[in-house]
Formats: sequence, C-alpha cells, structure tokens
Amino acid sequence: MKTMKLIRFKKTSNVVLGVLLDGVGGTYFTAENAKTLIPEGTYDVEVGYSPKFTPKLNSNVPLLYNAKVSPSRGIRIHPGNNASTDSAGCVLVGNGCNLVTNKLSNSTEAFRRLVKNCGTVLEITSEV
Repeated sequence: MKTMKLIRFKKTSNVVLGVLLDGVGGTYFTAENAKTLIPEGTYDVEVGYSPKFTPKLNSNVPLLYNAKVSPSRGIRIHPGNNASTDSAGCVLVGNGCNLVTNKLSNSTEAFRRLVKNCGTVLEITSEV
C-alpha cells in the first residue's frame, strides 16, 4: 500500500492551498475550494473512470473516499488552476503555485504525473 500525504498550509475565505507528496518522490501543489473542503483524515484512493473528467482528459481520475465521505460524492483529484472556479469539492493539483493569487500552474502536466505515481491511500492534514 503506497500512502500519499496532503499537507494544507494556507487558508483564505475561498481557497485552501497544500502540498501533496505522492510517496515515490513526487511533489505537487494543491488547491481546494474552502467552501466545499473535505475533512482531514485518511482516504482510500481509487483511479478509475469519471464520466465528467475521463473523456476530457483521456485518462482515468483518482477518486477519494472513506467511512465519512462516500464514493458517490465523487471527490476527485484533477487538474485545474483556480479552486474557486475549477473545483466543487475536489482536490486540484499543479506543478506551481502563486501565493499571491492562490492559483496553480501547469495543472494538466502535474495531474498526468500524479496518475502514473498515484498511491492507494491519501492522508490529509493541516498546518493552518
């Protein structure tokens, strides 16, 4: 079982930024919508088909779930640069992060790299 870690490090009224470690040496920035933030905790991760994202990305997409967050909620890890407009509860990933605008960059590239190295468990913690 490969465990990934997401450490949230900045929270505003709209966005929560973090760092995701994939368990094999890869590091990514994350952005989440602060209004639909999933709780801290340990999540199972399953990479599979998403009717919303797979056709657009030509890739399966990681799904997050645990005893409190059902798979039917559809919480995914996917590309996007702006958590306020690109996420309704999902975790966005990027290779870069602007700490002034709170936006990610190179998100599609980061997503494709993450899917190749994706773990089966995600631990979410916060330093804010």
